[in-house]
Amino acid sequence: MRKRYRTPTPESYPNSISMRIGDRELHYEKAMSLRYGENPHQPAALYRLRDSPAIIGGLELLKMGKGGLSETNVEDIDNALNILKYFEQPACAVMKHLNPSGVAAARPGDSLRDVYIRARDCDRQAAFGSVVEVDAETAEEMISTFVEVVAAPAYGEGALEVFQGRRSLRVVRINDPRMLPRYIGDEVRHLRLRVLADGSIVLSTPLLTGVRG
Repeated sequence: MRKRYRTPTPESYPNSISMRIGDRELHYEKAMSLRYGENPHQPAALYRLRDSPAIIGGLELLKMGKGGLSETNVEDIDNALNILKYFEQPACAVMKHLNPSGVAAARPGDSLRDVYIRARDCDRQAAFGSVVEVDAETAEEMISTFVEVVAAPAYGEGALEVFQGRRSLRVVRINDPRMLPRYIGDEVRHLRLRVLADGSIVLSTPLLTGVRG
């Protein structure tokens, strides 16, 4: 069973997708094949919106770990970034099964390791996302417990070498999530589209807020 979860499921989806919604045309390019979808028997692929800042769709997989990213891993990163995009100070979110199990932001005098520990200690068995560089000290702390995925905009000297010691860990570099639309009135070039069990769809705008801290 464990081997099945580590084995990629081949996909044959098109390299590009186009859709028209009213007078709006959206064009997507395949960014990568995913290990599998929600479950190991489901093929999946990640697409990025063409001519738009690619935060998740433009991610760089620095370490594949156990077969690369699954759909759930990507959705965990997405949900984490929808939280972290509102922080100007160093912050991290710990995700488990698409829900946040811990979020922390830096206080005066905090190191990156301090921020990580506060978020992690809500639940040590989860993935990790960050809006700042991950340094070697924080990397050492992270591999002291079970972590599936690390996603951050940058990695400091020695951090990637530390992660190499954890065979199953996947490491991702993303663009700064603060580039994402955050507030009502920000320019939004995409829509949220969710397909239901019978093929019906729900169309909505991305998560934005009118509250500014």
